[in-house]
Amino acid sequence: MTRILRVMFFTNLIVAIFLPLSVFAQLDTGGITGTVIDPSGSVVSGATVTLTNTATGVPLTTKSTSTGTYSFTGVRPGNYSLQATAPGFETFIDNGVLIHVQQVLTVDVHFVTGAVSERVTVTASAPLLQAENAAVGQTITSKAVNDLPLQTRDWASLAQLSAGVTTAYVGNPSSDSGQTSSAFFAVDGVDTWQNDFRLDGINDNIEVYGGSSVGSDAAITPPPDAIQEFKLQSGDFNAEFGHSTGAVINAAIKSGSNSFHGDAWEYWRNDVLNANQYFNPNDKPKPEYRQNLFGGTFGGPIKKDKTFFFADYQGGRYITPSPQTDTVPTQNMINSFQSYLSNGTAVNLQDLITYNSGTGTDALGRVFPHGTILDPATTRQVAAGAVDPISGLTNNSGSAAYVRDPFYTGGSISGITNFVPLAADLNILPASRIDPNAVKLLGVYPGPTSAGLANNFFYTPTEPENTNSYDIRIDENLNANNVLFGVFDRSYISENVPSTLPGVAVGEGGGRHDSFPAYAWAVGYNHVFSPTWTNEMHVGMVHSDKLQESDYGDTFGIPAQYGIQGIPQVANNGGIPPITINGLTHIGVGNYTPTLQYVYSVEGSDNVTKVFRNHIFKTGVQVDDLEGNISQPPQGRGDLNFNGQYTDIPNKNSSLTGIGDLLLIPIPSTVGGPDYVGGMSSFSGSNIAATDDHR
Repeated sequence: MTRILRVMFFTNLIVAIFLPLSVFAQLDTGGITGTVIDPSGSVVSGATVTLTNTATGVPLTTKSTSTGTYSFTGVRPGNYSLQATAPGFETFIDNGVLIHVQQVLTVDVHFVTGAVSERVTVTASAPLLQAENAAVGQTITSKAVNDLPLQTRDWASLAQLSAGVTTAYVGNPSSDSGQTSSAFFAVDGVDTWQNDFRLDGINDNIEVYGGSSVGSDAAITPPPDAIQEFKLQSGDFNAEFGHSTGAVINAAIKSGSNSFHGDAWEYWRNDVLNANQYFNPNDKPKPEYRQNLFGGTFGGPIKKDKTFFFADYQGGRYITPSPQTDTVPTQNMINSFQSYLSNGTAVNLQDLITYNSGTGTDALGRVFPHGTILDPATTRQVAAGAVDPISGLTNNSGSAAYVRDPFYTGGSISGITNFVPLAADLNILPASRIDPNAVKLLGVYPGPTSAGLANNFFYTPTEPENTNSYDIRIDENLNANNVLFGVFDRSYISENVPSTLPGVAVGEGGGRHDSFPAYAWAVGYNHVFSPTWTNEMHVGMVHSDKLQESDYGDTFGIPAQYGIQGIPQVANNGGIPPITINGLTHIGVGNYTPTLQYVYSVEGSDNVTKVFRNHIFKTGVQVDDLEGNISQPPQGRGDLNFNGQYTDIPNKNSSLTGIGDLLLIPIPSTVGGPDYVGGMSSFSGSNIAATDDHR
């Protein structure tokens, strides 16, 4: 390792000497430069310039060059005092010099003739100018972070205070996008994922696969009380920033000081302060709501003027209601299903017609109320201008067309052109045509909480979420020429995403456990070789995972209970497969579960700064190793779809009779048409495809 660093250092040195690159900035620090001038306006060389951190008392010392120029690089953000001395001049002192992340101040020293024991103290300087680079951005100080309201306690959302920053459009990449409290934002119109988050000089981005659905683009988000400050740069970046095309958000964890400081907090919200849910009946209690966000910081000296520490912790315990409105079979349908299973009676699906409006017309000119289930076994083709031998009606559509007849208990369908007045005789499915597995599967739906066949079920499951994060930073001033720091950050978010439907029905998109563990570490080392020659090194790593597992992932044997065969019953693959039944809310475990994602980034950088006369040269090297591994089967349980194409008017599917496709056993054609169209006699295999798709 020593040899590698030595090679890196000498490489940078050679480039620094010969490369005419006039830039001056640090990754997670700032700097100060200026010219020492005597009363006549001439430059003063050899002046001793000392920059002292008022919180830690740690001084940095340099001398002005032959052209009167001095500089300090790699300076931690904070409040400083600048002092300059030279023989024959009064001591110059400038108090209250505030240095920010990625900011290089220009502070010229104006000497007054006199004894060194006399002092000229500047206490109210004019606004300090950053003239060393053209980067465009804004610094958000710790005062702004602490004083401004943060609904989500995510300091990154304050980036929206900067010019050119807007909230991400709604739904991308998370549910809070489009809100001012969101830490997802776009800068100058560039995509949300093109922001570069850096923490303590190291890559802090969620790399690869689009990141997570919680928090922000950053892998580690310390509590705002732990942030010294951050800067958002939106243009004209320095050479060391080439990760993204959006903004650079550069943050730094606080350091300890010569005195002990700390704070503690608790943010509390509870359902006792809330009104009832709008759709919740008055006789039901308010849904449970709990929010406890607590934590604290503590920092101070380990050894005064030399070694300092800072630590923070924040925990969150949330229970929030997640109202769900679904469409489930009506009570009449449920009663009919139970009667079929108990007594073998016909299945009555007339509510499909009762609770749907509109009509459809087939190629023979017959009008059917929407929701009418047509018999796939009667599917047949009628040539253009030909008379259908079953109905006695003519195909006047101008081309050959497929038609099929309804389940009609009123006798012959011959000559009937309008079935709307005959709805009482429609949608009675003979018991001999029903698949008992399908009826049993429909039993996973809960009973409705209201009338109708649209949004007729409402319930409010809770969504528990736990968060834990902490940061530990150690700063070590080895001597006047060597400064070292180390930071370790840990974050863990765990949440249970409630299902759309209760119980084994689940409903796609929910019924799973999500966890987002992440950690990062960073080490920085600054070495001053001479007043005109410094080196800054950073090494670090960020590791972020995304784990999503179904609540029923390890409960085996469920598909077989409903006649569904061929689905591997292995770890994380349990539960009912995703099943789409048009007209009803989907059931089954969602696709792309489990998701097991492991992403890390290892980064090392080394920068050399050389002051030569009145020029400052800087060069460096940065090496990144990004790696992402993901296991995410798209359809590990199969994917079943019943959209009504086999039980509706061919080529005019209203998407209302998916339940008919599910229930009906395919049988040979009763009219000389295609055999075994639609439906299924059993669930075999994890992917089901019906034959002879005549729509």
